[in-house]
Amino acid sequence: MIRFNALLAAALVAAPVGAAAPETATEADRLLDKAYDIECPVFDSDLLLTSSPEKVESEGARVEKACLARLAAIKAAHDAAAATETSRHRALKAYLSTITDLGRNDIERLKPASALRYLDDGFATMMGHYDGGKHFHTLIENLPLMFETHRALALVGRSEDSKAALGTAREVIEGAYQTFGKDVPDKGRVRDALSLGYQLERNLGYFWSERSADLAAEGKTAEAKAARAMAAEAFGQWLRISDLNISGSKSAGEERRARSVGAQALHGIARVQFADGDRAGAARSLAAAEGRVCGIVDPLEDDAKLCTRVRTNLAIARGETPGDLSPMGMTGAKEQIAALRAALMADVEANNQKVRKALDGLSAGNK
Repeated sequence: MIRFNALLAAALVAAPVGAAAPETATEADRLLDKAYDIECPVFDSDLLLTSSPEKVESEGARVEKACLARLAAIKAAHDAAAATETSRHRALKAYLSTITDLGRNDIERLKPASALRYLDDGFATMMGHYDGGKHFHTLIENLPLMFETHRALALVGRSEDSKAALGTAREVIEGAYQTFGKDVPDKGRVRDALSLGYQLERNLGYFWSERSADLAAEGKTAEAKAARAMAAEAFGQWLRISDLNISGSKSAGEERRARSVGAQALHGIARVQFADGDRAGAARSLAAAEGRVCGIVDPLEDDAKLCTRVRTNLAIARGETPGDLSPMGMTGAKEQIAALRAALMADVEANNQKVRKALDGLSAGNK
């Protein structure tokens, strides 16, 4: 049975009261389908930069309430009298997906400790269902849960637990990597694991890249350097999966996409290398990225833009033009927005002065 712990009791408030138990498995499945129809919104982290604390808190509470309503509906479907093993299996998958969404939203709200109320329980539930390998699929399906657990634990300072969560995820990804292209019974699962692993490593790279910038802004030099190492490793893994996709591509379109993705990963590596003071390494990474994305035949608009950005940053890394390629975190984004607002206000004041001067001229001319 799914472990809905006391911390999720709030979800039960939204559960139907006194509803008749479904008489067939089909009815139980319909309950779960209705649960899927309940939206669990994504918290817009841009609000942290553009809105008041009151607005941020209000929106955070709104999305959490919606997600908890979905969780309650999932529990109702799981506990339905006519639920079958299959429908409960579906409910478990939906539960863990929603738990992941709840945790992610809290992390984006800068509340990692709150996120762990959900993620710790979700991780334990996942491992319980895994049951020593009987349901290996649950580890593949829940790579996003492992990623959110990893970063929440890292943000609250539980570094060893954070590494353990990431280690579990990477064992799954590596197993898929080593199996890819071989004659195995369930090739679809291998592709799923690589696809989710691709997303995990990409997100991990950007998370640690931005985290390194925030740590550097706080004067935590050693921690920032360690974070950049984590980012570089993740981007490297992302690149590795991208290269695997190239070797396994069946169409020019798939190869084009893999080349573009590889260039993005190399660009991410270059930025953390630059922040580490390794300009030569950054230049090599960007040159490799240039060779990938700028060599695409019939590139899409996004490929062309990436090629331009890579070449611009390559000139910076080589010292040919001034600039800074270092990653930007929340601190840097806030400073940039504050500067833009100040510039905007200065423009407004300058325009107001022009208007006042023009009005004074009109007034003088009418006298």
